[in-house]
Amino acid sequence: MDEQCDARVQRLATPKECRIFERNATDRSRDDLAVQARQRWIRLSADDHAGKADEDDALARELWESLSAYEYVLGRSATGLRQTIRRRGLVRATEHFATKAEMPVQLTGLADAGLIDYAWEHAVLRHPDVFSAAAAEHARDRLAAHDSEVASAEAN
Repeated sequence: MDEQCDARVQRLATPKECRIFERNATDRSRDDLAVQARQRWIRLSADDHAGKADEDDALARELWESLSAYEYVLGRSATGLRQTIRRRGLVRATEHFATKAEMPVQLTGLADAGLIDYAWEHAVLRHPDVFSAAAAEHARDRLAAHDSEVASAEAN
């Protein structure tokens, strides 16, 4: 998530500018810049979600970035995920998302967009002191299954 970012991407100030830059980078076969623009879009979108209350909370920021990544891949607002966050709170909702059997965006969608590090499962594993052991185990299993699917696809 924190790779060296091109100066042109760092200057992008709005999610809309990021989308335009990404489209232009893709048209010019600059997938590296397109991925950086997506990541910038996620950070800027998370800024809109997180607000002042969460600005010093690294975990909350990371979780809002996860939501933004899912919305990016969906191509729309994830209304159901947002409602769950409102009902349960950010941390409990994330635990729910990481252990839920079906999500609107599977890990493959995030990986295809170069955004796999933003998956809820990774957030759960990066913060074992916050999430339950069951959630961590489920997240590990889901990520391992995804990795084996990728390895199988590459072998064929």
